[in-house]
Amino acid sequence: MQRGTQMATALTRIRSDRTALGWWFGFIALFFMMSVLSGCNTMRGMGEDVEAAGGAMSDTAEDVEDDM
Repeated sequence: MQRGTQMATALTRIRSDRTALGWWFGFIALFFMMSVLSGCNTMRGMGEDVEAAGGAMSDTAEDVEDDM
């Protein structure tokens, strides 16, 4: 009878360890997804900034050409 109780206790411990491991895995996956998504948004913003800078340089070049 005692062996059956020990086995049930061990199985319960394994289940709780799996639950904790699942929770940590979910937390890490969520953190990774948030990092990737914010990185994509940052890259899009950087692309818009570079495009705006290129447009400003082009406008300046046209103004200089018109003045000559």
